[in-house]
Amino acid sequence: NPSLELRTLCRGFAGVIIDRMFDAWSPAPASLPPHGPDVHVWGIDVSLWRPRVPTLHRLLAPDERARADRFRFEADAFRLIIGRGVLRLLIGEFLHLLPERVAFTYSPSGKPSAAGIEFNVAHSGDVILIATHQCRIGIDVERVNRAVDVALMSRACFTARERALMLEGAATREAFFRLWTRKEAWLKAVGTGLSFPLRGVDVTDGAAPAIAPGAAIVGNPPTRIIDLQAEPGYLAACAISGPDCSMRLWRLGEWWS
Repeated sequence: NPSLELRTLCRGFAGVIIDRMFDAWSPAPASLPPHGPDVHVWGIDVSLWRPRVPTLHRLLAPDERARADRFRFEADAFRLIIGRGVLRLLIGEFLHLLPERVAFTYSPSGKPSAAGIEFNVAHSGDVILIATHQCRIGIDVERVNRAVDVALMSRACFTARERALMLEGAATREAFFRLWTRKEAWLKAVGTGLSFPLRGVDVTDGAAPAIAPGAAIVGNPPTRIIDLQAEPGYLAACAISGPDCSMRLWRLGEWWS
């Protein structure tokens, strides 16, 4: 059943990956469910969508095309085109608009939304994730085997409690990326990105992220973080605000829409 109650997923971090939701993903339906209180997460395999890049490129706004054209490497441009193009397809379906007619509005910090639909996009390697909701939402995905100095990044970005918990884990690299995806998703939901101090929130307990005393937040911060596994070798997390709701996980095949 692709519908999962969030409260059953908000478990504490035990130093290892504890929420494996790979089997909970379902093929996206041809007709989208109505936009409502549910959280929807859409998974995209970049390699499968690559042949549709020319078509998706035509759906983008001029500023989005300009951003894609500035990338030095084709793979980076393709990720942006696919992510933004599929986002337009999704939002267009929800709003009954042609994807090229979808208009985004931006918060003072630059976080986009569209006609009451909150969304966030993340990508790593060949995986793109799009999360949609009616309240603040953030998502992050990371390829676990990518090059990163785990010890250095942990000292720079994690709280003492996060570092201690990570060191207790049997798989330090996986533990690092589990915490990192939680923290990044939370920051993206807040909308300030990395301008908010990384140590300003402690995400050892996904069910109750702890904001450091004195940390300034505008509006209601995300109240829970859900651990996801997008594909083998990748870890992801989704940070959510608002009342309890269900989460639905969809795989968007290249045939969709």
